Amino acid sequence: MNGREILRERIHPLHQLRKIGPVRWTLALADVPVWGRIRHIDFPVRIRVVRHASYVLLPRPPEPSVAAALLALRRVFEPSTFCDVGANFGYYSWLLRSADRSIGCVLLEPEPLNLDLIRATISRNVLRDVDVVGAAASDSAGVAAFHGDPVSGATGTLGEHGSFASSRWRASDAQYEIATVTLDELLGDCGAQLVKIDVEGHERSVFAGSKRLLQTHRPAIVFESTLDRDAVLALLAASDYRVASAERGVEVAEAANLIALPEESNYRSFVACWDEELLRL
Repeated sequence: MNGREILRERIHPLHQLRKIGPVRWTLALADVPVWGRIRHIDFPVRIRVVRHASYVLLPRPPEPSVAAALLALRRVFEPSTFCDVGANFGYYSWLLRSADRSIGCVLLEPEPLNLDLIRATISRNVLRDVDVVGAAASDSAGVAAFHGDPVSGATGTLGEHGSFASSRWRASDAQYEIATVTLDELLGDCGAQLVKIDVEGHERSVFAGSKRLLQTHRPAIVFESTLDRDAVLALLAASDYRVASAERGVEVAEAANLIALPEESNYRSFVACWDEELLRL
């Protein structure tokens, strides 16, 4: 756990309250789906009242450096396709789609409630060139046991360590089987030029199933890395990628979110755009 996560665990009131069973039950009853207006997204988005309140109530997104990095990468790389791995309710896809209506989006999300939110947003806004995959990315295609997060809906994982529900909120994971896909198979010959990966500790397997994507299509990647970081960095290095922190002012060793760029990319141009986008958020 990095410094930011430790601080959040100690002082964030909602994270503390979620450890109390009756409070979790009450929050679950209140966590109904609604239509929300989120800053920098130019269409209504389907969210849940409790789980996604910070996206509506806070003046900036929960992870502004990550949002700014993706917006900057869009400007520098001009991707035709964005792949959102672990999409939750689709925030980053909708953010990029608002910045560039021509960008195609592929959203992978295994949590059923989150899938319902994504599909509702697509339907209401008649969003074209958006594909939704109700599966989890891994190193092989098939079926696997998934540890769902019934509390926040944001930390479900294929990893054996389970979700935050069991490790930090004293709740039971919602365990069920889901389909798995590799990014190599999913994206096929078309690939994707920009990828975001948030899979709660399953990063190594996701990258292991993305070797052809990395070597052939050379996408820019923003990803969370919480486990097996050395193995993940080795996989990226083998495909000639450089890695930097996705959190401004935080060293790679301490950052939960990282950026991977092909060695041949223009890193300086990206950083300049990143600074500009961060000021806008």
